[in-house]
Amino acid sequence: MTSARNIYSLFVSALSGLVLLSHAGITQAHATPSNAALVDEARAFIETLSADAIGVLEDGSLNDEAREKAFRMLLARNFDLNYIARFTLGRNARTATKAEVSAYHSLFDDYVIQAYASRLTAYAGEKINVRNARTAGTKDILVTTEIKNPDSGQAFLAEWRVRPRGPVFRVIDIKIEGISMVITQREEFSAIIKRKGMNGLIKTLEDRTGQTADYDTLTSAQLQ
Repeated sequence: MTSARNIYSLFVSALSGLVLLSHAGITQAHATPSNAALVDEARAFIETLSADAIGVLEDGSLNDEAREKAFRMLLARNFDLNYIARFTLGRNARTATKAEVSAYHSLFDDYVIQAYASRLTAYAGEKINVRNARTAGTKDILVTTEIKNPDSGQAFLAEWRVRPRGPVFRVIDIKIEGISMVITQREEFSAIIKRKGMNGLIKTLEDRTGQTADYDTLTSAQLQ
């Protein structure tokens, strides 16, 4: 069974691999005239994300701390962290108090950003080939990519689920070789809650982020 640590490492390679996405072509799989425009817009969103990542990685004036900060902003701007937070908490939100849910949300963004952005500085020139882009249901676009390490030659598939949010797009999940990042995260959080309760999860997130939970800032969007 693939460990969460290995999945996170593959996720970092996938996100790092986006830096070459703007140089690859996308095949629209199963796109009809009614949804082809949406697929094109999702592609443009990914290409913009790619260009931003290229700028960060190729900026020789940035030290590791500044580069990590830039990637934090990249993740926060292009990933729907609020949706991911709600999904990963899942049914546990029903039994948690409003204050506990507030505390969880106050820590989640920092947890995700710290968990991944710190590893992005280790970009190793992964090569990416876009296999296809297609609609998924009525809301989402899936962009499937093959990412290859130039040193080892090892390749893996990453499927990016992109969802429109008003006039913009946001990444809501990534599947690495068929394994969903958000489901993997939800399973890890559920296991912690089962052992230690909701307060145990909050304490775990505080320890991992070095932040103190805020029990009074829950917004209506976080409850949706």
